[in-house]
Amino acid sequence: MSKVGRMLLSLLAAIAVVLASGAWTVVTARPDTDSSGEALRLADAPAQESPAGEQAAPAAPEELGRIHIEYVPPKKPSHQRTYEAIKSRRVLERLKEIFSPFRLPEDLYIKTLDCDGKPNTYFDREEDRPTVKLCYEYLKAIHDKMPKKPTSAGIAPAEVLVGQFLFAAAHELGHALFDIYNIPIFGRQEDAADQFATYFILQFGGERARRLILGAAYSYTGFVKQLTGNPKVTLPLAAFSSDHGQPEQRYYNLICISYGYAPKVFAEAADQKYLPSARAKVCELEYQNLRYAVKTLMNPHIDPALAQKVIDAGFAPAPTPPPPAKNAPQSLK
Repeated sequence: MSKVGRMLLSLLAAIAVVLASGAWTVVTARPDTDSSGEALRLADAPAQESPAGEQAAPAAPEELGRIHIEYVPPKKPSHQRTYEAIKSRRVLERLKEIFSPFRLPEDLYIKTLDCDGKPNTYFDREEDRPTVKLCYEYLKAIHDKMPKKPTSAGIAPAEVLVGQFLFAAAHELGHALFDIYNIPIFGRQEDAADQFATYFILQFGGERARRLILGAAYSYTGFVKQLTGNPKVTLPLAAFSSDHGQPEQRYYNLICISYGYAPKVFAEAADQKYLPSARAKVCELEYQNLRYAVKTLMNPHIDPALAQKVIDAGFAPAPTPPPPAKNAPQSLK
């Protein structure tokens, strides 16, 4: 295999392995609390009394949907190495584990596939089945745009790759959950999906959340090259007609919500003036509004014990198969 091929395999493998317990110190996310300081929890519904003389029938077990994953074999030979790398490292299996706390009323499908040359991720209903689609072109794009060395914030290239990937996957999961749970959205759904993805990643807490968020923010580097000095940005008017926010806006929203969640963890955003002071003042309120929406609309669908297990878990990487022995049968090579 060429040097470039080996590099691609190694870096794409980081998607699955960077969440390993040996990679970062696991910092449990702080539990959400209400105004009384008590941890938020779902209230048990009051039991209804049966009519006199009648014995209540045992409740039928709740049938929950499952998450199905699929690595669609690529049509283009240029995507073969990407396909083999993410499949051998069980990337979708890791996503399935991370998304497992959501109690689904129907099955959800997640797949990797060719996307006709477009580096994209998206959600739609395929034969009425809710499906998150992650394109091989997108995986290649975030690999090709990785920094060659750690960023000024100390985020390693592999962490940049994983942060972008996890944010994109959580963004599409947000779209899927809005659809599956029939959640009403004020404003643009793309903004809501960004906010959900940010909140989702922040729940990993502390330094782990910081590194994932800053890894995700790196995707906007090409648009936000100079964060200080009040640079001027010129765009055609039609650029503002998109259902997606402009990259510069999405960057500031990501950093602001993160700063509002943990000002000390993300202090550099304000200290280095990466986040304008006028916006920084309202970031805690923005996070609290988001937290309230998640608590109200999402928490009833989350298994809290399983969610904590996901946060605490180290996500050990799939082991790298040892190279075959020189005299091994051809079928093993």
